[in-house]
Amino acid sequence: MILSYDESEFFMNIYTALLYYAYSEFESIDVKEFIESGFKKRLIGRKYLFKNKYIIDEYIRDYNLANTDKLTQKELDLLAEIKNGIYKDFIVLNKDNEVYYVDYAKNIYKIAGIKEEPIELYHHYPCLVKTSILNYENKIISDGLIEVIKNKYDLKASKLIYRDFEKEFNTNTKLKIEW
Repeated sequence: MILSYDESEFFMNIYTALLYYAYSEFESIDVKEFIESGFKKRLIGRKYLFKNKYIIDEYIRDYNLANTDKLTQKELDLLAEIKNGIYKDFIVLNKDNEVYYVDYAKNIYKIAGIKEEPIELYHHYPCLVKTSILNYENKIISDGLIEVIKNKYDLKASKLIYRDFEKEFNTNTKLKIEW
């Protein structure tokens, strides 16, 4: 399951602008340099954003002060969903060619793709990633910035959780798989 073209473009435009805003609150950079820098600066922007969620309120205020066309309700709704997003480590599982993120508290989230199917992003299961997820258009999506964790202690912990959880995950069809 993936977002439509319009949904994915809308999300990426707002989210990229927000990541730039968060990054530029802490480090000096112009928009062009941020866009061209790619993944690394976006990861840093995301860390700043999720550690300082008040930045979203400042972004809304500054945008509305600087632009005659105010943010639309749809844009404000997306920003609210980002503010409610979760940024942490997840174990990535595959069941019936669907991707699920499981956190250490064993909450399960069925993930939809932004521009491509999530199943195409991972080559080994289980794997451990750091990313953010949010509810968008009645789907749970990752923000597309996925950091694979290769720390041997984190990987060992994720495999232990997966082993303990695997039987229930593979047999229980009534699992909580929602926001």
